[in-house]
This record gives sequence, C-alpha cells and structure tokens, in this order.
Amino acid sequence: MSRRQRAVTAAAAGRGRDSFGFANMMHQVLTESAARPRALFSVASILLTCILVYGVADTLRFLPLSNSFSSFPSIFPSSALDNDSLQDADIMWFRDPFPRFYPDADFQVACDHFLGSPDDVQNRPNGGFNHVKSNNRSIEFYRFWYASRETYPGYHDQDVLNIIKFDPSIMDIGLKIKFLDTAYFGGLCEPSEDFNVVCTMHANCCYGLNSKLIDLRIMLQDWKYFLSLPLTLKKSAMFSWTVPENCSLDSLHYNSTRMSL
Repeated sequence: MSRRQRAVTAAAAGRGRDSFGFANMMHQVLTESAARPRALFSVASILLTCILVYGVADTLRFLPLSNSFSSFPSIFPSSALDNDSLQDADIMWFRDPFPRFYPDADFQVACDHFLGSPDDVQNRPNGGFNHVKSNNRSIEFYRFWYASRETYPGYHDQDVLNIIKFDPSIMDIGLKIKFLDTAYFGGLCEPSEDFNVVCTMHANCCYGLNSKLIDLRIMLQDWKYFLSLPLTLKKSAMFSWTVPENCSLDSLHYNSTRMSL
C-alpha cells in the first residue's frame, strides 16, 4: 500500500491513537490530491467512506443493510467530487449534507455549540465532521495545524483547533472557515431541533464506546419513529430527540480551551 493510500485509509477511518497523526495525514492527502487528478482520489474517498459506513452499520446492527444503505452512494452529487468530506464513525447521516455546505469555504467544520453565525470564530468546532477543499490554502492550514502540536504539547488536535482558529496565521494563509449550523449538523452536545432539516447527528459530548452505541441506537429509533408519522405530524415540528440518555451532559465539564469528545 502506498503512502497516499495509507493516508487516505487512516483519514477515512478516524484520528487513530496519535490524534495529530490525523492532521499530518490530511496534509499529505490534500497535497497529493491537489497535485494529481482529483477524480480518482474522490472516487477512492467515496468508496472508503461507503465501506466504513457499511462496516459500522453491520457491526451495530442498526438496520438491515438492504434497507439502510442500498442507495447510499447515490447521495453524492457530482459537484462534490472536487472536495473531501471526513467524519468520525459515530456520526449518523439522515439526509444529503452537501447542499448545506458553503461553496466558497475552504474548511467547514461541525460544532459542539453553534452561536448563530457560520463566521463567528467563537463557535466551538468539533473536528469529527469537516468538509475540505483541496487547495494551497487548506494544505497550508493543515501544515500549520500539525506544526502547532509543538506549541501546545499534550493537547488533542481538536483542542488545538479551538485555539489556533484565533491565530493571525489563519488570516495570513487566507483560509476561509465556515462553522456548520447545528440545526443541520447536530449532536448530543446540541441536538438539531427540526427533524425536517437535520442532515447528521454526532454522538459527541459522550465518554465511552458503550454509551455512544446505546445512544446511537436510540437516535436511530427516534428517526425511524419520525419517518413513520403522518406528513401533518412531521410538519408540526413537535417531535424531539430522546437522546442523550446514556451520554449524560451532566458529567461533562468544560473550560476555556478543552473541547468535548
């Protein structure tokens, strides 16, 4: 397996044991993606994502795969093939998220807490879901992010992201960052309130694999129940998530720099 293949595989699978290895691998992926034809890279990314989602769904036994993911590849529009979307394995997709991405942004990231504006750097990003354009600005950004591990030793890559988003170097790079609205890209930290528009939900603000699995199952049951409702009740916006349950937010403590899982 080539270095590029290893980087793509590791990036699609998650951060791994070395959290800053993710930023370094993303730098390699974006650099080589910009230098080579993007179509082949994008197809490989889509296939790896499909394999990852298929494996997670099969392991967790959420739904029969023939019903859940039979049309999964068809949700990727051709306009998305110039970009790369990466996510953690504890994120559930309910709708095509691509129409909710900003076409002029270089780096788009989901949030644990969204303050109302996609340009507000006070938003609390969660690197578990991001959409990145392969260009010189994003390459320089990932290089800077990875190098910042030496400036902030002992910090997780997500903690460092929450710090360097204020750094003047981001402006010097010219990177355009957008923070994704939790109305569409929600999570256990801040659930999407409207089932009629939610695209993804993340099992963030949660410690322990078992707790995540339990709440992801409950999340899916909530979604299945919503789909079973008559159209008039779906539009009433009276339905809400029953999670978090095992992932209790009462056990979480934040400070000015530390981010949730």
